Amino acid sequence: FMCAIATRINVIPRHMDIENHKCNCGYIYTHNHEASIEHILRCDMSTSYTHTLGHNLVRDTIATIVRTYGIAVTSEPRCFNYTDGVKHRPDLLFHTQPFALATDVTMVHTDVDLATAEQDKRNTHSKACEAANTIFTPFAMYTRGTLGNAAEQLIRQLSKAIEPSLQKSFRQDIIHAVSVAAARGRASALLSAVDRRRF
Repeated sequence: FMCAIATRINVIPRHMDIENHKCNCGYIYTHNHEASIEHILRCDMSTSYTHTLGHNLVRDTIATIVRTYGIAVTSEPRCFNYTDGVKHRPDLLFHTQPFALATDVTMVHTDVDLATAEQDKRNTHSKACEAANTIFTPFAMYTRGTLGNAAEQLIRQLSKAIEPSLQKSFRQDIIHAVSVAAARGRASALLSAVDRRRF
């Protein structure tokens, strides 16, 4: 919890300081904590907790909360046909009525435009999902926790598949759970980088 709060405010706790230590990629951590934290979140060589693990934590958290509210979910469905010859698949397929919903999670750094990240996901998945009578909405968020507009739209779409009296609770629960998952990912990356420093 302390690590999650620290990364949120761009501080590395004193007992975990990595200043003047070298990342496996050659980057030397400085007294600039914000730059050091950003490097840890970007560089898979700095930590054994990669961006893929952080992405999967958010994806699995979404699936867990949605299932808790009674919506069936398939992870990494293989029922869509793509015309570019690449074996794509969205992260989650929600079995809602009258149309199924699909999403693909992307976590981007603060210097990337969320709208651009959302459009990239739409370009990859929308046509294949549409051909299967499925509505695709990307779930883009910053590694620091801010959700994109499309992610908020997806949450609203999913809430419509839930009993009206539970819709507000669902929206609050999923936003909270995703924020916590992203924070756990950041904290795990920092802890892993500190562990590497010791060896």
